Amino acid sequence: IFTDSGLIFITNIPELDDYEAQILKKLNEPNDIMVINVGECMLNKFPVDAQFESDISADEAVKRSKKLLTEKQILPEYFL
Repeated sequence: IFTDSGLIFITNIPELDDYEAQILKKLNEPNDIMVINVGECMLNKFPVDAQFESDISADEAVKRSKKLLTEKQILPEYFL
C-alpha cells in the first residue's frame, strides 16, 4: 500500500531474520526493499544495504540513511 503510493515506509523490526526479510520482499514485489541494520545482524543470506554500529546517534543514523537514499536515487521530498 505504502510503496505503490510513492511513499517511503520506514519501520523497526527487532531481530529481523532471513525468512522474515524474504517474506517482506515478496509482499512488496515488484517494489524494492532496503534493509539498514543497527547492531548485531541476524541476516546471513539476505543483503543488507547498510550496517550501523549499535551506539549510533539518531541524528547520525538519519544523516547516513538520507545519504544512502540519495545514492540510490531515491530522493525523499518529504519525511517526518
